[in-house]
Amino acid sequence: MRVGKVRASDLPEMIANVWTRDDSPTTGLSEADWVEIFRAAGFFSYPPLAVRQPDGSQVPLGRPDAPVTLYRGSSSERRRRMSWASEPSLAEELGAQPGPPSPAMTGTSGTPAIRSPASVGQS
Repeated sequence: MRVGKVRASDLPEMIANVWTRDDSPTTGLSEADWVEIFRAAGFFSYPPLAVRQPDGSQVPLGRPDAPVTLYRGSSSERRRRMSWASEPSLAEELGAQPGPPSPAMTGTSGTPAIRSPASVGQS
């Protein structure tokens, strides 16, 4: 895989579209290729989130300072895949498709949670 053909500023929207619309985004690209793309994109939230300041201005949401708890629901054969969720119920729902689900696993990731799987694999 060769990152650089797409502007880095376009990557967050493209990543979000693929990961929210495709049941198996690692079918066409390997996990290593996705990690390369995530690293090229850097930290992001999509849609972009902002924090309102006391003066009324808005500042883009920054990367969390501490690890965030993420959840994974999957069948046993898919347990090492890349998708994680910030809510246990969503992890369980996602883990139920396709095939027999296993209970959602709870873990603390060294990478921050965002509204897209894009943070997985970043250090």
